[in-house]
Amino acid sequence: ETDAEYMGIKSKFLQDKIHPRLKRLEKFAAGKQHILDDNIHLVDFFLYQVLYLISKIDDTIFSAYPNLFHQMRTFEAIPEIKAYHETETFKTKPILTPNVALKMAPGPRTVTKL
Repeated sequence: ETDAEYMGIKSKFLQDKIHPRLKRLEKFAAGKQHILDDNIHLVDFFLYQVLYLISKIDDTIFSAYPNLFHQMRTFEAIPEIKAYHETETFKTKPILTPNVALKMAPGPRTVTKL
């Protein structure tokens, strides 16, 4: 796949699958420190992981979702999470999904079915 094809697939995926879900979550998250209320729950860990992965697909996406962006930053500010993110154990790349591997090399990006 060429860069243009990749960007088309990515754009369609974000528009059709991600934005509708983020819009609903954005409304639900309004006025809360964490997704359910002001206390942290297990679901906040799962939500953070999903939001983090989405941010790696599009690093500007959360400019349209300030409540979700706030929740990500609130989660990252938890002292134990912040400390973990500063270790060598925490890896920001590569990120692979079960169905698709994105080749992150210079030049054209390719999408390969696993």
